[in-house]
Amino acid sequence: MVNFTSHEAYKDQTCIVEPAEFDQLKRRSCIETGNPILRPASEFKRLVDSGLLRMLPSITPALLEKIRRGAATTDRIALEHQELLKDQGVI
Repeated sequence: MVNFTSHEAYKDQTCIVEPAEFDQLKRRSCIETGNPILRPASEFKRLVDSGLLRMLPSITPALLEKIRRGAATTDRIALEHQELLKDQGVI
């Protein structure tokens, strides 16, 4: 799992997302790929059920593709994580 974070000049500029692309955003954001959370889906479900993690509405297919392209081209994601995404056919 990666997350949206506020857009700042020092953050990864590979995938900048505007509020028009995802109505849950209030301002320009970017995707934080440098510290992904790799856990089984069951653990995410437990976190949501316990209220520690909040599910947002689904993103559009176009935004998902933009995030995938960013993950494939950023230099801030660990090579092992890029390889995992490639093995899974995500990127």
